[in-house]
Amino acid sequence: MSPAAGFGPPAFFLPARVGATGPAARISGASPPKKRTDLHNLLLERHESSKISVMAERMSDAETRHYLNAAHEEIVAAQDNLRLGHLRAAVSRAYYAMFYAATALLGSHGLWRSKHQGLIAAFGEHFVRPGLIEPRYGRMLHEAFEMRLDSDYAPYPDLDEASASRLIADAEDFVQRILEMLTTPPPIAEESTDEQT
Repeated sequence: MSPAAGFGPPAFFLPARVGATGPAARISGASPPKKRTDLHNLLLERHESSKISVMAERMSDAETRHYLNAAHEEIVAAQDNLRLGHLRAAVSRAYYAMFYAATALLGSHGLWRSKHQGLIAAFGEHFVRPGLIEPRYGRMLHEAFEMRLDSDYAPYPDLDEASASRLIADAEDFVQRILEMLTTPPPIAEESTDEQT
């Protein structure tokens, strides 16, 4: 199923899938995304290695693409689950879309977190507080985490179709903003031309 109109990473981030047809199948050099367990294991390995050295290794472009592809697939899964009336699954998939996108952003800066709360805290510390991303994205990530906890663990979660739909829209916005941050070079600082006399 295709993502909602107007949303989605640029074609160069979409891997060719086995047996796929169309533009995504013709992208050269793209490899299929790793399974969720492989992504989790990679994250754990990176987190452990970052404990050893002061400066952790930055995520490779291929790893970044894997996480962004996983984020995109989670949004599609969230939309599909919402349409089928599976609100718990829709909320969980929307959160994981944000989690994978935030992991890509943090990893591209050599920041690795294996725990959800650690990732949310690092996102706030390294991107929201310094003003590199708008504060609403930090709130979105935190609220999505809280909704996912409620939907996954509460016997009677406080969910309805409207709140799940809003969360999916937030996830689409969040992933798109992270993609912009990863593909847009930072502004070059202007040097002062004022001469001091």
